Amino acid sequence: MFKRFIIALTLINFWLATASVFAAGEGNLKMLGFSSDSQFFILTESVREDASGIPSAKIIIADVATNQCVDGGCFSKEGAEEDTEQQVLHKIYQQTWKRRKKLKLTPPKTGYQAKGPRFDKKRKTSYYVHDNLKIYVDMQQKAVPGPYEFYEKAAVQLTVSAVGKKGKVTKVLDSLSNYRQDAQRYELVRLFVSPDKKSIAILVRVFFRGFEGPDIRTIVETAKLF
Repeated sequence: MFKRFIIALTLINFWLATASVFAAGEGNLKMLGFSSDSQFFILTESVREDASGIPSAKIIIADVATNQCVDGGCFSKEGAEEDTEQQVLHKIYQQTWKRRKKLKLTPPKTGYQAKGPRFDKKRKTSYYVHDNLKIYVDMQQKAVPGPYEFYEKAAVQLTVSAVGKKGKVTKVLDSLSNYRQDAQRYELVRLFVSPDKKSIAILVRVFFRGFEGPDIRTIVETAKLF
């Protein structure tokens, strides 16, 4: 049985789709990475709904420094039952080609994938490691009880900290007052360090209440650390 909870974590967030658009199952991540100048981050995700068989896809193009979507860079599309996920993604790629080219995202650069998440028992928080850099991520989650055994909605607040040449840097992203409808919980996934090694992008899974099980989608948290 679900209960009201508060856990620990920190970062940025973009949610480009609603629970009604993406149905039960887990999305497939496709295009992923930074622009060649490390100023922007892109992610595309597609899924075929188990119940209806309808494919859909979304794109996120984020300004790394502000952790906000660029103008016209974040949206979703739904295809017909006979379409493939790749066909829906292709329409998104066509629609965003000029914008992606202007932002130096054709193709994107993966940067460096940090190792983790790991858990620091002493500090009771998660962290990632890249070279000699340790990036701590403290996540707080808050959920509102709903009908039956599910939450009505849940929010997440992320705090990222690391020590660079100029000392400790801390970024607080998102808010415990920013609820996502039907969200049940959040989970850290991968952390990428930008090609210039000054910024990060963290992928976070969001578990939504679905018709035939959890709908698992991805949000992106970005920050310029150094």
